[in-house]
Amino acid sequence: MIHYTRVTMVTPSSRAEAVLPSDEAVGTFLPGLLHLLGADTEPTGGPLSLVRWDGDVIDLEQDLETQDVLDGEVIRVVADDDVPPPTEVTDISNALADASESHPGWRTEADRITCYSLVTAVLTAATAWMCVERLSESWSTLVLVLPGLAAVALGAGAHRALGRRAQGFATLLSWSGLGWLLPLAWKCASPGAEPRDARTVLGALLAAGAVYALGRGRPGWAAGGALGLGLEVLWIAASALAPGNMLARGVFGVTAAALLGALPWMALLLSGLSRLDHDVLAGTRPRRERVQRSLVAAHDSMMVACVLLTVAIAWAASDLACLPSTWARALAGTLAALLLLRSRAFPLRVEVATMWMCAMAPLLLLLSAVPALTTRVLVLAGLVVLLALSALYRPTARVRIRLGQGCDLLESLTMVATVPLLCGLAGVFTYLLGLFS
Repeated sequence: MIHYTRVTMVTPSSRAEAVLPSDEAVGTFLPGLLHLLGADTEPTGGPLSLVRWDGDVIDLEQDLETQDVLDGEVIRVVADDDVPPPTEVTDISNALADASESHPGWRTEADRITCYSLVTAVLTAATAWMCVERLSESWSTLVLVLPGLAAVALGAGAHRALGRRAQGFATLLSWSGLGWLLPLAWKCASPGAEPRDARTVLGALLAAGAVYALGRGRPGWAAGGALGLGLEVLWIAASALAPGNMLARGVFGVTAAALLGALPWMALLLSGLSRLDHDVLAGTRPRRERVQRSLVAAHDSMMVACVLLTVAIAWAASDLACLPSTWARALAGTLAALLLLRSRAFPLRVEVATMWMCAMAPLLLLLSAVPALTTRVLVLAGLVVLLALSALYRPTARVRIRLGQGCDLLESLTMVATVPLLCGLAGVFTYLLGLFS
């Protein structure tokens, strides 16, 4: 049985209702249909097309049923040059949904866990403060450190052992432990706190951060935290061995600056990237997962260690800048300049931004010692103009190489200059002048 479809054919000069076969190609009966409508004798100037109500052109090689042509549909016979564009439907709701979901600040499931973890940490810190408010210093430190570190370790272990199944629980437990340690920092910042309390707080927080990083599978962060503990031991040793507090800060700052210079090499060595070259030379191609893991570990360890060393240098230089000694102020300015020059060797924006911001603190303290207000304003204005010009300047490749070589030489001279400045800070030159005078 042949199926038919009733359509209305419209030309510029005629109109007809036709009953056409539904399962035959349109091109088979199109010549007779055009002759019936008189369209084959009209001067159209080109081939003709059958256009539906929505602007779609009917395919002559297919039948009406395949193209979903309905009964009663109006089909216009127009020249190919006059075919209107098809109808375009813009779905605003889907576009808005796609734009919203692709927004970088869109909240995810991980963000929800992080938000709950932060609130839990704050509430845990308030609870811990109420628990140790009336205890003695030794008992409060013991009550805060042991449970806090235990909670962080348990959360890290749960995340390491159970993986994604316990990710939310492990994150909440770890942040609760960190919140339990926060009252230590509050006690350390209160008036009358001893330096020993500050060292205890810093050591506990660094240990908690290292344990948390190991549980998250980021050994690079843990290596950076271990370097922070090493810096704390270095400060204790410098304070104990140096004859004065001023010299201890100088030794600490210069040692941290030397470690900062060797940091990229140490990060490559500890992460295992340096061993990959030896494996390739030996004929063993490392797996992509191993290379990716080593690269992430190198950047993680270098980032955390860079931030810790930069803060340590800025702290030592800021204290030296506040002292009345000329040697101390000169060493503070040298350390600040060393931070600015050494930032070229670090690739991550966090590292560079930290080094530049930390270098500003001792420089501003040195500038505040200038008595004339006009001089301070002119120096600051000159620095602003110099930074703006440096940011907008785009040198060629050859000029960039020469500038890099000059900065490398200046950085080496600045690092070498810290040794005589440290000797002057220790009073070596004064002693020698008194000895030979």
